[in-house]
Amino acid sequence: MDELAGAHGMRCADVLPLSWQGGSLPGAAEAARLDDDNVHTLKAVAALEEYATEPADESDPESLEQRRLNDKVNILLEMVGHLLALHASAPAPVAVTLSSDAVEWDAFAGAAPADGARGIVRLYLHRYVPRPLCLAGVARCEDRGDGRVRVRLEFAPLGAPLASALERHVFRRHRRAIAGARRPGGPAASPGPP
Repeated sequence: MDELAGAHGMRCADVLPLSWQGGSLPGAAEAARLDDDNVHTLKAVAALEEYATEPADESDPESLEQRRLNDKVNILLEMVGHLLALHASAPAPVAVTLSSDAVEWDAFAGAAPADGARGIVRLYLHRYVPRPLCLAGVARCEDRGDGRVRVRLEFAPLGAPLASALERHVFRRHRRAIAGARRPGGPAASPGPP
């Protein structure tokens, strides 16, 4: 993901599988369930990304053993992810910009939601986490004039735990993109497999 800064605060950009489902916004009980599911999804993504960037201490036998166990768990996760992919296909990946209050993407005019439409966007943040991040909100659309529409889904109010987890996710991606850009001679580092 690339870091971006703008009027809407810290944002990060990536190419992720995304789907849009129009409809009414969830009621209080359904919104609380979605928030809880989303917090667990973000925790799973954070755990996988944290492991991927953690170097093993070669001089510490316990650290090496922990690394070997983590490698085995990650292989298992990868195998389960591949099995799930055989039985359920993820939506097509699109370029997205994610912040703590909205997600933006470009869509073809015929496939874009109407301006003011309510619904849920599903984002698959990591290829080893088959559960999507499901965020409800109101679409604000801008015709680009080239047959494409820029969609900005402004999230419905998020519970405090989800808002905090989403802010941490965006911040980690933002920080990782900056670190990647500072590496000599290389483009911004990828945050890991989506």
